[in-house]
Amino acid sequence: MPTYERTMEIEFTSDEWSSSDKNAERVASYLHERGIHMVSSYFWGDAETANDDDNYGYVEHEDSTTNYQVTIDDREAFVIDYRSEAIRAVDGLIENGYVADWTELTEIKRYMGWKKWRGEYMMHSWECEGLSRSSGYPHIRYLDDGGIMTVQLRIRLVPSYNKWTLTFRITHDIEGKGVDRKKVEDRIVQIPANDMRNVRSIVQECLELISDAPVEFNVNCSTKILSSANYDCSPETVSLIMSDEEEE
Repeated sequence: MPTYERTMEIEFTSDEWSSSDKNAERVASYLHERGIHMVSSYFWGDAETANDDDNYGYVEHEDSTTNYQVTIDDREAFVIDYRSEAIRAVDGLIENGYVADWTELTEIKRYMGWKKWRGEYMMHSWECEGLSRSSGYPHIRYLDDGGIMTVQLRIRLVPSYNKWTLTFRITHDIEGKGVDRKKVEDRIVQIPANDMRNVRSIVQECLELISDAPVEFNVNCSTKILSSANYDCSPETVSLIMSDEEEE
């Protein structure tokens, strides 16, 4: 059973990204507000589970630190990081004739900050044409009239020092022989095209919020039949995703 795979990689660059060290966290928050939820490769759940405001944005954090204070003759003596060490210390002091005890001390610190970047994959609660699922890796799947998956779209957004890389990986498993390659290639282009275009537009919009200069992009696209030949995408295919006009 041959598998057709198309990969489109869009690199977004800017001459003047924001100097904030929380740009990834900010972008994740902006995407979340628009229905795209960044998750890890091993995320398990549906789009509703991923759409959790507690995981994104500028929110209150709470950190707690626990130490163990040892007292000798009811006076503070020293503080130890671990409970087991405090118990051993007190036992040793008692064996040597001291009146000793230990007390657990917990300090809670609350502060405002950005929620951490959760991962490079996407779950979708906006009204995409496919179904957002997490089995295997988070992806969008497209079903035929019989409920059988025809095409799968896996999307990643990877931040780095001076660029952001948005990658679309479309796969289509074909059963049987004598398949019309042109028809298959049309399907892996046309079926996910609107969703790809919308995701690209939303990502670009969010990146522009952390840039003080125009955001530019470079596109690489290729198609391959696994265990067979590889070839570049046509300019028409690239234009289909990079334009802002939706296909009917």
